[in-house]
Amino acid sequence: MNKKINLFLVIIVMAFLNGTILFMREGQSYSESVKATSPKIPIKHIVFVVQENHSFDNSFDFSRNPQAQLIEPANFVENTLGSIAIYKVDTNYAVKESSIVLYNNTNPYQAIQIAMNNLSNGGEIFAYNGTYSLNQTIVLGENIHFHGQGNNTVLDFSQIGTKPAIVMRDGSSLADIKITGSINPLPKEFTQAIVPLNNTRIDSIFISKMGFGINLQRANNVTILNIKCEDIRSKKDWANCIDIEHNSRNVVINGFTIKDSDRAIEIESLSKNVTAENGYLENITNYDNSGNEAFSLDVHSHDTEGACDNIIFKNVYLRNSYAPSSKAAGQLYLLSDLPRNVLYQNITLVNPTSAWQVNGINVTIKDSKIINSTNNIFELRQNSRNITIDNVETDSLHNGKWFVTNNLNYTGIENIKIVNSKINISPDKLDDQVFQLNGVDNLTHEYDTIVKNGVISDASVPEFPRLDWIIFVIALSFVPMTRFLFRQT
Repeated sequence: MNKKINLFLVIIVMAFLNGTILFMREGQSYSESVKATSPKIPIKHIVFVVQENHSFDNSFDFSRNPQAQLIEPANFVENTLGSIAIYKVDTNYAVKESSIVLYNNTNPYQAIQIAMNNLSNGGEIFAYNGTYSLNQTIVLGENIHFHGQGNNTVLDFSQIGTKPAIVMRDGSSLADIKITGSINPLPKEFTQAIVPLNNTRIDSIFISKMGFGINLQRANNVTILNIKCEDIRSKKDWANCIDIEHNSRNVVINGFTIKDSDRAIEIESLSKNVTAENGYLENITNYDNSGNEAFSLDVHSHDTEGACDNIIFKNVYLRNSYAPSSKAAGQLYLLSDLPRNVLYQNITLVNPTSAWQVNGINVTIKDSKIINSTNNIFELRQNSRNITIDNVETDSLHNGKWFVTNNLNYTGIENIKIVNSKINISPDKLDDQVFQLNGVDNLTHEYDTIVKNGVISDASVPEFPRLDWIIFVIALSFVPMTRFLFRQT
């Protein structure tokens, strides 16, 4: 009888210890260090190497598409039957189709409208160099293709007020035009936009001093090529160069330069299958201190989980700008409306003015560099899952800052993988800690490199011992005690 009681007590003690170990393993929150004395997280092959100097080319070749070769107005009738030309004659604007002059007067809006009225089934409008001052919305009809001659073909919307600048109906296109306005005083938010609908194309457009750039709403199959935006600003700092929202699908953006603006590219509200690549951003910031975020390369949802899906940003250089963000749009990021399947590849940030916010499902950041940051590099947010940071390099990780971190209030963070990355620690950082992760489930580090003061050493951290081996060792430790108890009976 006593033998059974003693065996029962041993089993209870072992079960209690096993439960305690599981509780501690499950609930641990930890700060990682490159010190070999911290065995909490499996980190493999961490090496100290000599710090490098970085230099980056500030130029981009977008391989612009050939501009439309416009025929001089005097010869237009002979070669462009079925198309319409608009050109200036002294102070007048002339509209010509074949041998017929359709309009010759001083109102540029009327000239454009008459040209479109004569292309009811679609066609080509060639606008010659000059400034066309417009105070009404231009509505490009279906399958109308409006071409300019480049930056000297100017659509001036300084007097457009709160109306959209251009609405592009299905199948239309806009190319080789400069679109300009006024930001003194600052325009009202969400006004003066270029609004493309389905199956539209925008190519080689320069947008300057407008209250908004290009705004897609419920638009499918849109191509945007070789876009330049400067001084896109509004009263509340909500002006985007390109905003894709309200269930827009299948959008390709290739070649963009965005400078001195409130926001650059914002993808939101159920938008899916969007690629933006080959771009340069500079001075994307909150100009008027409204407190609103200065989105640079942003994707966020307002709806159900995964509302924004399959978003790609590639080959973008950012300078003096807000860092990229993929996140939920709910208050304090506690809603589960996370974007899904987001890729950032070959992104270079120089002097970022914020941390890179990561809040989504299946988010990958790879082959990227962060230069001269005074912030945390990456911040994980609520319910982020399946996050991969692969081949990312940063310099100047300063005192009190982290390569990857999350706030104590952010929970539900799972499956984080940080691999093949290089972290340069600034001399002012008093410790070697680069990770601060609280309550993260399933964290992996492999082949990361740490740089500090040019010291080269192997600082591999042993993996956390396997739980099954711990239980086995504890069980073995009870064997002598069990034999002693049985011997006493």
